[in-house]
Amino acid sequence: MVTISGDVSLNLGMAQGEPYATSWQNIEHGEVFHLQMIDGALVQMLYTFQNSVLLKHRLAFFPRPRVLTFDSDSEVYELDEIYADIVGEGIAHVPIRFDFNQNDPANVPLHHPPSHLTLGNYPNCRIPVSAPLSPRTFMGFILRSFYHNAYRLSEDAIQLATQPFPKTLFDEEAHSHYFSVPHEVA
Repeated sequence: MVTISGDVSLNLGMAQGEPYATSWQNIEHGEVFHLQMIDGALVQMLYTFQNSVLLKHRLAFFPRPRVLTFDSDSEVYELDEIYADIVGEGIAHVPIRFDFNQNDPANVPLHHPPSHLTLGNYPNCRIPVSAPLSPRTFMGFILRSFYHNAYRLSEDAIQLATQPFPKTLFDEEAHSHYFSVPHEVA
């Protein structure tokens, strides 16, 4: 298992009806994360294997609700290209989560796919995903999507792996909208 040490509730930050800023604070104060990004965003990467077979994962990205020092010293951020993607009044901070559980009895085509993407903690947002994600595939997605300028500055030094997990889409999902995980990532 790849988990978070200590006696922590992994449901911190997932409470329905709770303001996102409170959820983010609960995750940070409870130290229920693996990485804290330069802007304060929190990353969780939890995996369960049995005999080298992936059983489930939870990969989450929780952007910091506000970059605190931006309010008092915005020029530091505005002049540094690395921050261009993560600050500004028009940016909506939306948590994302990739879940995979091959053996969940709730798995039903289109309604609860074994591998799915949840946006914004909506309780029934389960966008089918073609396969589980490796840590490198997940972090590559986060870096390219949310830290694009910083990623472009260092992309030659970032090595992404090929996707090692098999496809998990139900037939019905392959004929609908879904999020495709490439099997050969450059």
